[in-house]
Amino acid sequence: GIEPIDKVEFMSDLQKAWNNDDVNQYKELWRTSWPFRESMIKAGDKDFDQDLLDDNVMGLIKNGLRHRSSIEWRQVSIEAARTFLYNEKARQTLVKLEFIDSLSLLTMSDDVGADVVGAGVAGGGAGGKEGGSEQVARNLLAVNIMSELADHQEFIQLLCRASILNFLCIVLNQVPQAAEKVTEIFVKLSNMEANLNLLREGSVGDILESTFKTCVYERPAAGGDMERWKMNVNALGNVARVLGTMIKYEHECQVETENIVKVFDRLGVPRSEDIPDCLKLLSSLARLFYWVCRMSGSVADRLQERLSAHEDPDYVLHVMVKLWTKCVDIHNIIGQAKADYQSIQMGGWSGSASAWDKFCTDDLDRSVRISMGSPEMKSKENSARSLLCYMNSLLWLCLAQPTLRWKLRDAGFKKLHLAFELEDPELIRVILSTIRHLVDSPAAQQCHELIEFFGNALTAYLDQAIEGRFPENQVRLLLDSLSILALQRGMQELFTEKRIWERLQKFRPEAFLRDPHRRVSRDKEFTRIEMVSLFIVAQVSVHPSNRMTWVYSDRLLAADAKWAPETQYPTRHNDFEPYLEVLVKDRDDTVRTVASLLLTLFQEKKFHQPAEEVAGTFKSVLEWWKVNSTTQYEAHRELLDNGGELHVRGLRELLDDAIRRRENQIALTSMETMKYCAPHECVLALSLFSRLALEPKFKSLFRDALEPLLGCVCSGIWAEAREAAATLANLMWMPDFKEERLVCWLKFDGPHCVAVDSANVLMPVKAGNPKAVEMGKGMYRNLWGVKFVEGSCVTLHPDGLQTNKVPGTLTSASASDTLHATSKREYQWLGTEPGPRRFTVTCWFYWPSDPTMDTKVLIQTTPPKVDTGGADPSMASVYVECVVTCCKCGAPVVAGDNLSSDAQGCTACRAPWSQVKDGPQEFVWVLVDDKKGGADKTRKTMKTPKLMPGWHFLAIVSSHSSSSKTFDGTKFWLDTWPVTLKQVWIKNDFYNIGNFTGKTDDGEGGRKPFGLIADFRIYADALSDNAVKALAAEQNSENHPDEIARLLGSMDAATILAQRLDVPDTAAECLRALGSLATLSSQRAKIYSVCGREVLKMLESPYPMIRRQAARLLANIA
Repeated sequence: GIEPIDKVEFMSDLQKAWNNDDVNQYKELWRTSWPFRESMIKAGDKDFDQDLLDDNVMGLIKNGLRHRSSIEWRQVSIEAARTFLYNEKARQTLVKLEFIDSLSLLTMSDDVGADVVGAGVAGGGAGGKEGGSEQVARNLLAVNIMSELADHQEFIQLLCRASILNFLCIVLNQVPQAAEKVTEIFVKLSNMEANLNLLREGSVGDILESTFKTCVYERPAAGGDMERWKMNVNALGNVARVLGTMIKYEHECQVETENIVKVFDRLGVPRSEDIPDCLKLLSSLARLFYWVCRMSGSVADRLQERLSAHEDPDYVLHVMVKLWTKCVDIHNIIGQAKADYQSIQMGGWSGSASAWDKFCTDDLDRSVRISMGSPEMKSKENSARSLLCYMNSLLWLCLAQPTLRWKLRDAGFKKLHLAFELEDPELIRVILSTIRHLVDSPAAQQCHELIEFFGNALTAYLDQAIEGRFPENQVRLLLDSLSILALQRGMQELFTEKRIWERLQKFRPEAFLRDPHRRVSRDKEFTRIEMVSLFIVAQVSVHPSNRMTWVYSDRLLAADAKWAPETQYPTRHNDFEPYLEVLVKDRDDTVRTVASLLLTLFQEKKFHQPAEEVAGTFKSVLEWWKVNSTTQYEAHRELLDNGGELHVRGLRELLDDAIRRRENQIALTSMETMKYCAPHECVLALSLFSRLALEPKFKSLFRDALEPLLGCVCSGIWAEAREAAATLANLMWMPDFKEERLVCWLKFDGPHCVAVDSANVLMPVKAGNPKAVEMGKGMYRNLWGVKFVEGSCVTLHPDGLQTNKVPGTLTSASASDTLHATSKREYQWLGTEPGPRRFTVTCWFYWPSDPTMDTKVLIQTTPPKVDTGGADPSMASVYVECVVTCCKCGAPVVAGDNLSSDAQGCTACRAPWSQVKDGPQEFVWVLVDDKKGGADKTRKTMKTPKLMPGWHFLAIVSSHSSSSKTFDGTKFWLDTWPVTLKQVWIKNDFYNIGNFTGKTDDGEGGRKPFGLIADFRIYADALSDNAVKALAAEQNSENHPDEIARLLGSMDAATILAQRLDVPDTAAECLRALGSLATLSSQRAKIYSVCGREVLKMLESPYPMIRRQAARLLANIA
């Protein structure tokens, strides 16, 4: 029914109106033409308008825009030009015509001439508070059109000019009716990050902050100005959105959380039925609150900020509970409505009809009904989903805070997984970015359940992506989040359990190219996806249980009873290693580096060579790591941002920085370092170092690496700090630079340090109450020594120590594992394994001036766990006994066998003990020969030079070799006096030290204490004669095999390691290193002073390994 318009006639009439200066006719022509033009545009027929443009209609509009005497001409021309904004060619013409300047002129008085075009609006503006209704109307028209212009890229930069921004601020401040549209313009401008500096530099930020504080959001009573309230609510929502965007991009804004919470309280949890949902406002405020909390140092402080002292301290949480409940209810209503759409149409919906009916109203007006599928309903549903997303994400931020976690639980927050049901790509981006932010933070990682929750959720997302049900533009963000999670050992176990390698294989290039549903370019985006996928599987593959065959995983054992570490996930030889061999030739440097590091780490046979053959490879990797480590993040950032030379910071500078970061709760994250460093690759390099550090033959290579490793613990990201701490702990495992394979070292260097293994291989247990050495009688400056008395001993290992089967208990510390995981199997050597008959035992013992006649047991073998019928009983394998010569027959009588109530005396002449005991005495050493094994044991008694009172050195060197340079048997040393016992070997089984507790687990009371001993050592090798003589000649502890610990102590390692106890993953390894460092007596007080209280709290950690390592540390510093 719309009458068509003739184009030629229309253009002719417009020209006549202009020639006759008839503005009314000109205006009428445009008004009457619009219905026809609009109908054509809606029908998709834009030829009429295009013909007008081709006939230079913009020339006529230009004439009107530049009319020198009448503002009415300008206004009509502006409104005419507005109708062509949908057309790209018209927009380009309007930019050339300086259309925005014409809008500026429109806001000025009628007598303002065209000569001010381009001069800005400093002298005009909004017309002032006395501008009058016509001026206000023109301001509103200008603002409305500017809002439309902001939808088009051509005008964005022009709208960001200082003159336009100043005009908008003035209008916002002086024309209340324009607040909604002005703030809407700011929202559109802020959508481009590049514009934020312009908005912040001018007065826009201050005006927005002021508007946020003063905007009236309280709903008026019945009869009040509801339209003004709606505009205020929309304006407040727009302001919140702009401020949220500014904060997101790290532009400082002053936002009082008190205002946000009060709006939540007044409008989000209404106290009456007639208050509308206000979901658009609430979602914008939730987004602002989310970014305020995320970008602040302390979420807990933000939640309580500016709340009055008289308020309930948990007021914020109470409000958030109610708002979250509303989010959940609305989510359920919408979900049910979608599922039962047909039932709704027929009036038979199974859900709450009143709830759905209530939701089907305008967002700001309960009296206005809206229908399902309408634009208004879609907008309201989008706001509801956005509110749910940001509230859920905000609550995750709160869950990451230890001080808030229990409060959230007690407050009744539930269903915090609902965000994962959202499907909007932009909301999924918010969810993933929140997770990526949290899993990289120390606070969140303290909550194992939260990290586990995220790991399972992201794996589910990955499955959706594989099936093509996940937004392709979010795949990279998903993989980035997974790659950060994969840095954590607990998540490495989860991903192993979920077979992440098989899943990630579907993200290989060939998989993308074959799948027609994936329209991802093969170039940059595709390379990045493959690279991040490689990061994930690389981290999983270097979990201790996936790369060290003696380390088990409690989690994986629980999931699969048949699982064993030798399976090595991913399967290497037939699958993963061939894939890496291909990637080594990749064009991308990062991919090549990762593949090369993994192959080096996996192919351990090359490290079976002597240290000098490996030194070149080691040094090249070390130098690469030192340059690319996240330790030097600040230096790399300064270099990239400011140029110049790389300033490598020293250890003291790094420690000061670490202390400052911890005090200010600032944590370096893996994502922020990736631009400047190589966090994933460096973790792999350190995994290689930590493996090599276990081997005595490679420890000397690390002399120059100690300071960089400590620096990494100081300032590296948490995952790299963990591996650096693990490397340091492993260097102190069998801690000798001389490749002597020291597997047990009981220093006895303090009255409370009886069960401390300074070789850091064992976790001995003290029984009874050994006595401290008397003042002035100890070894090494009178400090070392413990006297074993009846009922006391040290048990080295519950299954006994065998030097050819060294327990791997302290070779790794994953927070969620137990010691059971690392103690199931013996350590696997890189190269020649120690033989069962190649070992050395040394110690110092004090021979008293009046020794008792008791048998003195130094070493006892392991009692059988079950009755073996005497086939292989426990025995004293090394001991001293007193032999008395019978006065009647001259036969030797062992005094120790006759000191109990059932003494037999001389078995040769039947003389009672009372007649024998006063005969000549002699102390002899006894070694029990076990070369045949089983119950067939032979005592080898040695008469040695008479011992003078004082300290003496003992060494037992067991050797078995066909080499002419060694011997087959045992060499016994007493001080520097040796005796060789050919074809004699004591049993390689060390259970108790200092006493004999019996042949079975039942025990016999420990009645054969050895007495005072110090510096007890067991080596998994046969020491040379020169080495034994050197030990016998030692007068102090300067040449002891704890040089690594002493070097670390001199570098303030205690303070450094104590800085990284915040992340459980890192804490477990730092505690292991601190426990090893605590075997050095000079470090014990220092360690307790820097972290003692914190370690005491860790005894109640939910992580089993942290509890055990904390207990070990406290035991070592007791």
